[in-house]
Amino acid sequence: MDPISIGIISSIIGGIVVICVQKLVKSIKEKSNPYTGKWENHIYDNNGTVIKRDVIDVRQNGIEMNGTIKREFPPDQIHRRWEMTGRIVGKDFFAIFWSTDPTINSYGSWYVHYKNDFLFEGYYLKLNEKAKHGVSLIRLDFVKSNSNKK
Repeated sequence: MDPISIGIISSIIGGIVVICVQKLVKSIKEKSNPYTGKWENHIYDNNGTVIKRDVIDVRQNGIEMNGTIKREFPPDQIHRRWEMTGRIVGKDFFAIFWSTDPTINSYGSWYVHYKNDFLFEGYYLKLNEKAKHGVSLIRLDFVKSNSNKK
């Protein structure tokens, strides 16, 4: 094999190794972050009753939070899925989410505030064109699942 071919093949292999090492380091960092893991959203009605419950697989990288959301309750909505991205700033967690199914017009944002290691409380903001200001505030708790509390 000539030196040019060896150089090209070595460069390609080296690039692949670098990419794999970067992904491995990112994965290790995410797993060691305190907010990485399974969380639940509890969405309340005006009387304080949980009307929706979601499970969120959160991946934290520094202040950035990303994840997938899966509806668990009510039973007629368990097929719903969303993607989520957000940030932790101080004791506040802001996020936006959107449906993975383009036929389901479901998206919004939430703003929750740190209460303790396993709980954030705040609001889910939903676009409501009939409301005076166009946004409805819906009470929301963001709770770390029992299965993975550290």
